[in-house]
Amino acid sequence: MREDEIRDLFREMRDEPVPLESLVRVRMRVEDRILRRAPWKFAAMIGAFAALAIAAFVMQVRPAARKTASPPVAMHQPAPTPPPEEALPDGLPLTIRPAIVRKALKPRPAPPAQSISIRIETPDPDVVILLVGE
Repeated sequence: MREDEIRDLFREMRDEPVPLESLVRVRMRVEDRILRRAPWKFAAMIGAFAALAIAAFVMQVRPAARKTASPPVAMHQPAPTPPPEEALPDGLPLTIRPAIVRKALKPRPAPPAQSISIRIETPDPDVVILLVGE
């Protein structure tokens, strides 16, 4: 069969009415498939709901336990003062240095200059025009 014949056959099939028995049979099979898979969906939804309920319960209980166990803290505490420069027991001087040393980054090198050349050939083989630029 050629493509044109197949297209004509499909057009004819589209115009024919589908028997009612076939529609009912297909709908019944689809419904059976849906009902077979439904228990897994319901079980998954119930499991997700249970997990959310347990998480909400744990989140409510946890802050209450913290409040009773922690001692009261003053709202405004003075900032800790750095220790004065002293000598260690070994006689070495105590120096304070920053925990993070930042290195200066090297700048990226400039990209090399690119030259552009355009060659234009004319009908006369002895004449060629070259355009060169940076």
